[in-house]
Amino acid sequence: MFLSRFGAKASQLKTVFEKEVSLSSYFPIGTEFYYGYPAGEDSGFLNNVTPAVEELVAARANSCAGDSVSVVNFAATTSLTIPQEVLDEFGIPHVKPEQLIVLPKNIDLSLEGENRNEAVKAALKERIKPGKLVMAQPYTDPSLANLYQIPATTTAWLNDKTNMEEYISEKLLPKRHNIYTNGAEFFGDYESLPVPVVVKASLSSSGDGVCICFTKADLEEAANKFAHLEGNILVEQYISTVKNYGVHFGVPHNKKMPVDIIGVNEQLTTEKGEFIGGLIHNAGIPKELEGAIKHLKKDILPYVRKMGWYGIGGFDILVDQDGKAYFIDCNFRMTGMSAYHFMIANNILKKPIAAFSGEFIGSADELRAKLSAYGHHKAEGRFLHLIAISKHENTWRFNGAITFNNETELKEYARLVVDAGVSTQALSSLA
Repeated sequence: MFLSRFGAKASQLKTVFEKEVSLSSYFPIGTEFYYGYPAGEDSGFLNNVTPAVEELVAARANSCAGDSVSVVNFAATTSLTIPQEVLDEFGIPHVKPEQLIVLPKNIDLSLEGENRNEAVKAALKERIKPGKLVMAQPYTDPSLANLYQIPATTTAWLNDKTNMEEYISEKLLPKRHNIYTNGAEFFGDYESLPVPVVVKASLSSSGDGVCICFTKADLEEAANKFAHLEGNILVEQYISTVKNYGVHFGVPHNKKMPVDIIGVNEQLTTEKGEFIGGLIHNAGIPKELEGAIKHLKKDILPYVRKMGWYGIGGFDILVDQDGKAYFIDCNFRMTGMSAYHFMIANNILKKPIAAFSGEFIGSADELRAKLSAYGHHKAEGRFLHLIAISKHENTWRFNGAITFNNETELKEYARLVVDAGVSTQALSSLA
């Protein structure tokens, strides 16, 4: 288990920041922030994120916007859909009304693929001020170019895994067996590859484009999955991992301000590498990451700053059994753990956390009856902290975290949430 590698007792988290930090610390005043994932490859990236997940992803930014950044939300995560008493009772973070940009209610779970992309793009053109938009994975549609602060091509280049060797030391990267220019080329050659290997769509996120192949059958599955992709396919060394970290950084738009390491978490992933949650034990830097983070602050982030990029992001870094660190993925955008690092930095969350996504089926009264004892913002002994919630008929989906003191509590609290009727991969793996 996670805590057993750090000691049986978890101490209260201590922040390294002296003042409040948020998206407003890194983006200009008036920024309009959309944590969105275009369907398919409309952003140049492979995204298989469902509409239900995208709604929650966008709402995470409400918890860390600060005073000068507005946030784009889907209607299903706002009081247009969710009873106000639910939002209030669970203390769901929100921004001031003047900082809230809500997409039309018809952009719901029924809209998928190209139809969804076109509807969102049309709404952004109506609601976003020119030159104010920051988007996690920006549409490359030229008709939206005037909306962005940072050119979409810059963000796309930085998020392309192929380019990591341009700004990261070779010593800190997995060995590359091959780079294929597209999925069809990979499909024609996969039988020649050794196993185990990791196959990656170079323009992908959240594990959508990653296949860990232990057998030839796994390679065949990956080849079929990626056969029609247009972007590069990378085949890299498989690393026998002891620890899987997410390292989160901030690059202020004000070039006189230094870059920051916002926080480090351990990743919870499936066997196939899909992100399902994370654990934060302390606010410090693990010893095995010191060299990698020194390189990040001294070389990598100054490089990307010279390209004109600023904001927050993260790198996934694996550590093998010999203590060697490898940068395996780049995320020049907000990530699934960013909000929690900000909440810890601002002393809102004071204990170690396990972050998760969950789903509950029932009425509003049933949701409150099952979970208020754990998550009511005034509950004695509260350990459940929801940061984003959506509603579709009687299905509630949410992102949140449980706080705990030790491994025994972590397992007990995870079990209580699961037993209350919450479907969650991350907590089920810990219970």
